[in-house]
Amino acid sequence: MTELNLKDVGTRYEHYSQLLSLWESGLEILKKYRLVTEGEFRQLNQLETGIELLRKQIDVLAEFNESILTIKMEINSIPRDPSKIKGGRGTPLGE
Repeated sequence: MTELNLKDVGTRYEHYSQLLSLWESGLEILKKYRLVTEGEFRQLNQLETGIELLRKQIDVLAEFNESILTIKMEINSIPRDPSKIKGGRGTPLGE
């Protein structure tokens, strides 16, 4: 995997997903080795907590993306020609 920098283009969701993958790989490696010190054990717990928080943030972004997609689809379903709108154009603007 290549390193990301400020010039990279992509969505926050994509970047968080890549970060989650890196952290999960690191956690898997750490769990394979015996932890010797209390500091190492604390770091492992902090990484697990960070992974859980990042997963929750990704879920929030996924829900947001789905909402935006739903709104875009609804807007795109409105006919451009006002005469093709069922039931007319809605409430008159004035009398």
